[in-house]
Amino acid sequence: MNTMLSPCFARKAARPFARGASAAALAAVAGAAFAAPPGWTTDLLVSAVETSGADLVDYPVRLVVDTAALIAAGEMRPDAGDLRFAVDAAGTQALPYWIEGGIGTASTVVWVRLPSIPADWAAGFHLFGGNPAATSESTLGVFGFVGEQENSATLQVAGGDYNSIPNSQRGFRFSPNEDVLLTHLGKNEPGGTTRYLTLFDAETQAKIAQEPVSGAAATYAYAPLAQPLWLRRGKVYLLEMYQGEADGYYFGAAPQMNPRLTYLDMRFCNACTKDTFPTNFVAGLHYGYPDFLFRTRAQASSEPDVAFGPGPTRTTVTGSVAESAIGTPVTFTASVRTLFEPVPGASFGFRANGSPVAGCTDLPPSATVPSTVSCTIDTLPLGVNGIEATWSGDAGNQGSASDVLSHTVFRRATQTSLAASASTAEFGTPVTFTASTSAGIVLGQVPGGTFSFRADGSPLDGCANVAPAGTDPPTASCKTNALSLGAHTVEASWSGDAAHEGSTSKALTYTVARLATQTLLATGCAPVFVENQPLTLHAAVTARLAPIGRVSFEQDGTTLCQGVPLVAGVASCIADALSAGGQPLGVHHFSASYAGDGVNAPSTSALLGVTVLSEAEAVMRDGFDPRPEGCPLP
Repeated sequence: MNTMLSPCFARKAARPFARGASAAALAAVAGAAFAAPPGWTTDLLVSAVETSGADLVDYPVRLVVDTAALIAAGEMRPDAGDLRFAVDAAGTQALPYWIEGGIGTASTVVWVRLPSIPADWAAGFHLFGGNPAATSESTLGVFGFVGEQENSATLQVAGGDYNSIPNSQRGFRFSPNEDVLLTHLGKNEPGGTTRYLTLFDAETQAKIAQEPVSGAAATYAYAPLAQPLWLRRGKVYLLEMYQGEADGYYFGAAPQMNPRLTYLDMRFCNACTKDTFPTNFVAGLHYGYPDFLFRTRAQASSEPDVAFGPGPTRTTVTGSVAESAIGTPVTFTASVRTLFEPVPGASFGFRANGSPVAGCTDLPPSATVPSTVSCTIDTLPLGVNGIEATWSGDAGNQGSASDVLSHTVFRRATQTSLAASASTAEFGTPVTFTASTSAGIVLGQVPGGTFSFRADGSPLDGCANVAPAGTDPPTASCKTNALSLGAHTVEASWSGDAAHEGSTSKALTYTVARLATQTLLATGCAPVFVENQPLTLHAAVTARLAPIGRVSFEQDGTTLCQGVPLVAGVASCIADALSAGGQPLGVHHFSASYAGDGVNAPSTSALLGVTVLSEAEAVMRDGFDPRPEGCPLP
């Protein structure tokens, strides 16, 4: 049965107890283990690490215990009757175990059945000793046993003919398909006499086990081995039953065999002893019905790795994001998986690119399961950074470091904008373009980089690599009057710096217009003329830059003079066909239009009204109307 051990509370520092430790080394640390439950003086930690990649359930693990050292240190009885195992330190979750052998030696073999071992992880448990009042609970119940029918070699074959050859061996050769634990030798024979059952190593012919088995006739009877033994997978064995002078045996049954074993052939000898290794064989029959009982165990493709001392741990680290802009705070969280309950004093630490992170060392774990802790970092440099978390370990759990987590830090994205002091300006008028970038200050540093300005894809003279005048955001200006007439596409770019990506503004349309001009139309004479007399009109064009080009004149909306060249800014036209239209007087309207040139815009004068007198009206008015010198008489 499984004894429930009393709870315990206080715990001491765990001692290392590595697999294969010498008796002297173990004796030197005796008494420094975890505090055992009341009645026991020794508590050693044991871990079984799963290595096959599969979840293991109700799995017996094999321990090699230096009981010689424990007995010498007074931590175990000489007969190991006080040996116990449990999942918990209080001993309330007892584990079944079986001592295979070697008590009092440095290589005592013990099997302990664990409820589960998670794939690619481990299970932890406790070894207790040092209770003089305890009695052994070693049990073969650690291993699987369904019943004699299911756990016998020949599956209880029966029937067949009877024969009797004195002093003979009859049996069969076989090979296990998996490791099985032989616990009993048995027989079925017609006389009900005691028979010797012998197990041989078929390769070396060595005698492995031999037991006398008694029992009634025509039924299976079994005798336990003094010490169960393992039959190894793939190895060939020979099981024989010996007949004396008056003994008979059955024969002729088909070679029936448990599916965990492979039947090979029947082996016999005549005129031999119980210790003779038979060499004669017959295929396909059972001669005599020797048998054995065995127990099974779960067997992984790779056995767990069992060790004493602080258990293995697994530390992991995750980041709040996989990548971040430089200067952005990123939170990394570490957690640790332990086999045994952590005790105060353990701590986490973080390393970035191999160096400890300031403020993130010796961090106490949370009280949750699993224990976790977080660290926020905003100082990671550009590029791929390696983040690692460590756990210091404690009395019952080894320290461990996480795999290195890659975290990429990139330059901050920026956006450059562009504005102009005006959207349109006359040719030669300076315009100021101002660019700024939404960069901001990173890590307490002033952003660097320069601005460059382009018009229609080409650099603007004097506006390349302009240092920022402002820093938050970076700002720079370009003043120019070198743009030609027409619409231009202007853009600005910022080069970026160590912490920021460069960026280019959206294109801005800026138009350079021709200079404004003014055309004035006048005549040097009085605005009253006699019909059919010549009238000279003068158009004067003014502008910031001396205009060139031609002027056209109209009389009452009809072209009078077309394309008259400007000379020193003036063009003239003579009207000599003015008419009063049969009336005493008539009115005509004149205008002048300047066509413009490469830099000066066109302009049109205001209308100039002129009164025209008929000849009769002019004679009547003679001497009354003043006139400038050189003007025709009215």
